[in-house]
Amino acid sequence: MPSYRILDHTADTGIEAEADTLSELLEALAHGMFDLTWDMDAVARRPATGSIQFTISSPAIDELAVDILSELLYVSESGDAAIRAISIDATTTEATVTAETCPLSGVELRGPPIKAVTYHDLRVERAGEKWWGRVIFDV
Repeated sequence: MPSYRILDHTADTGIEAEADTLSELLEALAHGMFDLTWDMDAVARRPATGSIQFTISSPAIDELAVDILSELLYVSESGDAAIRAISIDATTTEATVTAETCPLSGVELRGPPIKAVTYHDLRVERAGEKWWGRVIFDV
């Protein structure tokens, strides 16, 4: 299971995560983003009713993270779907994202909905042997 840490931030919320690979870091950031809004463990116990896959290219690694998270957020909102079981295969400029979905109806919210993924205080970098990232969300 991906791990992340919630950050206190005035009028917004954010997360930090650390992982062995860039792909795992991006998965942790995506998992954490949705876990702020609903319980991802509870959603994982619901049967998947759909799946999504997309590929995104970005000129910089931090932009890639924002683009991935923004697209997942868009898919969730536009499809009235809870995103679950996220898998990301990434390089520093491109990622293929695969995720299962289930209906959002009946999913208990634990926090305010995220309106947008921001560039404020954004960091995605290699830190020694690990990858580390921070993302702030507009709620």
